Amino acid sequence: MKNKKTIYFILALNIALAWIAWWILGRAFDGRLGNFIWSAPILAFSFWAVSFSLATIFTKNRFWLFGTYIASLAGYLVLVDFGWSSLVLVAAFALLYLTEKSVKKELSIGIRIHFYRVVNLSLKYFVTAVCVVAAVAYYFSLTNRDNLTIPNIERKTLNEEIDWGMKFTSLAMPEKKDLVANIENGMTVDDYLIENQLSGLNPEEFSGTSGINGSPSGADGSLGMVGQMVNGKVRDEMLAIYKKNISEQLGVSVQGDEKVREVLTEFIETKQNNFLQEAFSKSFYVALIMALGLFLAIRLIGAGVDILLGFVILGIIKILIAWGAIDLRTETRKVKVINYSI
Repeated sequence: MKNKKTIYFILALNIALAWIAWWILGRAFDGRLGNFIWSAPILAFSFWAVSFSLATIFTKNRFWLFGTYIASLAGYLVLVDFGWSSLVLVAAFALLYLTEKSVKKELSIGIRIHFYRVVNLSLKYFVTAVCVVAAVAYYFSLTNRDNLTIPNIERKTLNEEIDWGMKFTSLAMPEKKDLVANIENGMTVDDYLIENQLSGLNPEEFSGTSGINGSPSGADGSLGMVGQMVNGKVRDEMLAIYKKNISEQLGVSVQGDEKVREVLTEFIETKQNNFLQEAFSKSFYVALIMALGLFLAIRLIGAGVDILLGFVILGIIKILIAWGAIDLRTETRKVKVINYSI
């Protein structure tokens, strides 16, 4: 770096973005990010990846660079740490060390600097390190819970799966399209039962014009009023029976004013909670499988993200070169080659 202030700024930015990323990851595991439970961590670690790559490529002094690595990983201990999960930071530092070693080797042996290749090397181990730390933290976040419930990081995914299920139902069963639309618009359990289960009740049988069972009403309409009262009472009693049956069948409390979607979500969560409680009490492999699934998921996402980040970092490098913050010099090197005779 021609301007030392630039590299100092990048090193400081690397630490700051790392701590922000760990803070966001911790809140994601606690379920406090709402609809941003997936996008926020990806963006946070992407910003950290950019500063990490620049620091690794353009910092020659290993004391400063490794100090930055340690300070960045220390944010995990303060903001995320789940018991023994902090031991994974040793593996993470090892991967970051391999990153620095691979990048510097590429820069030293290359006849020409290929920044895209160097950037890819810097991101390769970094993304893997982040995925390993996140998976281990997730595993310990599950096993450290005294009263295990559906992991918060899956709740957003569950809602998305319900959305896709609703869309699929509309396409596969066109006759249910209106019902699905009503559920998506906030239909309550009472509304659903009245429309779909109690639609056979004929209000005319209890109206003020025909009296009870079609008999003439009184001059003052008293029989019609009684009929309306009877109709309301019968409906309420039938609603109570249906709601009781639903509560017993689904294992969730149903009062009637809840939205149908909320009842479905609570039912699925209850079933998953029961499964997790039973599974975790018998074997730790369930948490291990879930953590491995998270690792594969974010590593797959990372494979696509680091390609995009590669171009972003290349653009930043070109801007720094244009500003004069990066000093590139030309060297003449002698290399030995084989003198082939045939």
